[in-house]
Amino acid sequence: TTASHRPTWPRVLAAIVIAQVTLIAGAVGWVAIYSYLIEPGQPIAAYEARAQASGPWVSLILGVPVFFALGRWIARPRPNAVRASAIALGVGYVVIDLTILLAVAPGAIPWGMVAANYIAKLTATWLGATTSAERPGTAR
Repeated sequence: TTASHRPTWPRVLAAIVIAQVTLIAGAVGWVAIYSYLIEPGQPIAAYEARAQASGPWVSLILGVPVFFALGRWIARPRPNAVRASAIALGVGYVVIDLTILLAVAPGAIPWGMVAANYIAKLTATWLGATTSAERPGTAR
């Protein structure tokens, strides 16, 4: 039926929230490690600059495995809806993340890195979802 091909919305929405929280926590965690272990005693402005510079890299490095795992997770309950769920997660995340990015730092956005991040996360989501659906014993 058509309903079985629709995204699993509760999982898609939960995955978007999980992704945002995980990536923000990763960025905060990296700056904490940097400020306490690597370069302690610097002015706050130095740590804020480090957060701006390292945030996109942390998001890329952490984002690929996070989105791959979330892609697998959203594909589990409804294998026929893999494509729709992966697309919904990817597009939903990009819309929310881009909105936050524009609200928080509209003038300091490295657009090339943002594009690389979104492409990597969308690809990881797609690969996670489609490889989950191809497991033995699951229908397509």
